[in-house]
Amino acid sequence: MYSYETLMAAIATQFNRNSTTGEISMFAVVKLSLDGYIKVNDPTTKAEAMAIIAAFHLYRHRLDETSRNFFAKNLRTSINRFSGLRDWRLSQWAVPEVLDSTYTALRTQAMVGVWSKMDSYNSGSFSYKSFGKLILQSNGVYRKSNQSYASDTYKYSDGSYKGSSSGENRGDEEVGLWGNSFDDFYLCDPNDRTYYAYNCHLNKGNTLLLSQPNREEQVWSKIG
Repeated sequence: MYSYETLMAAIATQFNRNSTTGEISMFAVVKLSLDGYIKVNDPTTKAEAMAIIAAFHLYRHRLDETSRNFFAKNLRTSINRFSGLRDWRLSQWAVPEVLDSTYTALRTQAMVGVWSKMDSYNSGSFSYKSFGKLILQSNGVYRKSNQSYASDTYKYSDGSYKGSSSGENRGDEEVGLWGNSFDDFYLCDPNDRTYYAYNCHLNKGNTLLLSQPNREEQVWSKIG
């Protein structure tokens, strides 16, 4: 079994055999398997899976359409086969691409636009509604804001009307950078280089489902 460093050296040698800038064909990818290094569609060790992930991010701009689709098709399998690789890919590759190469980072254009969601809660005379707005710009910038309303009605012990109260809260707008790839959606803060990652599913281009472990799923609807 080869170490991650050895595998990356083999990939670099193969992918740069003819040119360090030329297009990488499917043959170059298959040759890694023929030489006994990596099967992109069947990693057998964590080091191989890591090398597949890193190779895709390093060379994806040079891969021809066939080889890029081949990598993309099998990348999620590599991520899911070994523990910790999703967070590793996000922290080491996907998020740095968003932060340092914003315009060329991985991003689904169908997600560009204005999204909204509403949450509500009622208990007796108390009611609460929250309206969220998420703007995903094509240049990689996102803007997120939230506005909430709460109201309650008070009664005397005999049930007659006593009074009511209501309030409105407008949270500060959150601005940062966004990206998505392989069922991951991530919002990044360029100031401290932190990020929030979600599992995402885009349904027919007009509903965006975002989820995190042990948290309620967010349902966003496209409005523009």
